[in-house]
Amino acid sequence: MAGMLPDSAIIVLIGSSLVLSLVGLPMALGKVRPNPVYGVRLPVTMRSPAAWRVANVHYGWWLFWTGLATLPVALCLWWLRPGVAGVFVYLGLMMMPLLIGLAPTMSLAYRAERAERSAEGGSDVSAEAETEVDKADDDRSGIPPQFRS
Repeated sequence: MAGMLPDSAIIVLIGSSLVLSLVGLPMALGKVRPNPVYGVRLPVTMRSPAAWRVANVHYGWWLFWTGLATLPVALCLWWLRPGVAGVFVYLGLMMMPLLIGLAPTMSLAYRAERAERSAEGGSDVSAEAETEVDKADDDRSGIPPQFRS
């Protein structure tokens, strides 16, 4: 039958769903330590152990649940045999959550790094720079100096 997916292609789709879940589970459980090969490897996660931990746990759960959510889709493709268009539907359903999950993962990583720095007594901005920024904000506010609190 022309246009139908062969069993081998569907097995690859089912396998990719399972691999996503299996790759994400150790990350989600916090079992993956900083390394140059496996995990969320961003400049911030390579600098900060706290950012590494938060980003990998968060994105690990994204991987795990995306794999589990796309597994029924892959099984339906096996049963329905929709053809090549079904592969694109599957890939879209698998890739969209993975791409959407990157933004909150990166945000959490940067927040974790900032929290780690502030807990260590350091900060991203020096006290002098903060004072200068406050002065500049006051000057642009349009409020005369005598009425500022």
